[in-house]
Amino acid sequence: MEVYEKINQILLTRTMSKRDFATKLRAIEPKLKSTGEVPTEKAIYGYLNGTSNLKIELIPYIAETLNIKEQVLFDDTSLSKYKLNKPDTACVKEPLINYSSKEDKDKEKLIALLSYAPNTLIINMIEKLEKIKEISDLD
Repeated sequence: MEVYEKINQILLTRTMSKRDFATKLRAIEPKLKSTGEVPTEKAIYGYLNGTSNLKIELIPYIAETLNIKEQVLFDDTSLSKYKLNKPDTACVKEPLINYSSKEDKDKEKLIALLSYAPNTLIINMIEKLEKIKEISDLD
């Protein structure tokens, strides 16, 4: 599988559009060695469509944009094995370890799977849970 195909698959699993990806990539201002400039949105689309050769110096920036390790782009294993660089669940996981109810085991399972979730899902979950917390605190 080509690197551009892998990027597109990751975008699909993250429910991230090519436009969002291009915008986020350009926001971190990767400079091309050949021009010293940030690639245009059109150039990024060319990389994603496979019509232009992906510049190797963009790999670290692409990995940062997708929040993955660079090696993932060259790994031929299943997409389900893509993990985020820094899953931050330790602060939540600790209190659940000593409990044994089904509900707590479900929470523990959810926390373990969060490293596979696209950022948009995590953001939506946080927003929803904060609203639920506000309602609960009022009671």
